[in-house]
Amino acid sequence: MSRTTLIAILIVFSPYLMAQKLDLIVTTNQDSIACRIDSISNDTYYFTAKLKGRKVSTHVAAASVADHQYDFIDKLYVDRVEGTTYFHTRTFNDTVSGRFAAYGTLSILPISGSTSFNFEYMIFNDPASAFKTVFLKGTTGARFSWEAAGPYFTGTFQAITGSGSHHFELGGGLAVLFGGIEPEYLRPAGSIGYRFNRPWSKFIFRGGVGYPEIVYISIGHFF
Repeated sequence: MSRTTLIAILIVFSPYLMAQKLDLIVTTNQDSIACRIDSISNDTYYFTAKLKGRKVSTHVAAASVADHQYDFIDKLYVDRVEGTTYFHTRTFNDTVSGRFAAYGTLSILPISGSTSFNFEYMIFNDPASAFKTVFLKGTTGARFSWEAAGPYFTGTFQAITGSGSHHFELGGGLAVLFGGIEPEYLRPAGSIGYRFNRPWSKFIFRGGVGYPEIVYISIGHFF
């Protein structure tokens, strides 16, 4: 398997590999700790958590633990309390309707075109940021033109901003193309466009310009 082909496989399937849940420890003082529980003995809980931006391994007495759950917390819901291992939970902002999205994309121009399937996984969500939501997107598709035709794969980051139903979308990453002058080749990939999604609706409509699609429209679904 060539290096370029391996890169293509990794960038397309990377959204599926990113999902992560955290364990939950609730203390008798009703503090919540988002962590990875390493082990539990008769009198001690050993766990790994983030403290001041760094991962630390620490412990808490079992007598001070009211409850614990494995793989219980979606890390995107976590707002950490500065200087502690504690956190508060929050909900998604209104730029999205779910953590995962899938959609089909079509591009048809006079001398070229493409079709593709796209899968997105949310990696960032913060209502206070300029780009409120960021997805990692994997694409597998086929393109055709007067000079070449073949499959392609892309991996990009898609940044979303705006509120309500109407959003601006900016994407960037890498594309691996087959069937051109060279057997396999890497190119920059990106897009700039419009995304329509009513708050908490599952329907997605996208339209814009980019590479390798050039001019595209997409229809899909959050889940």
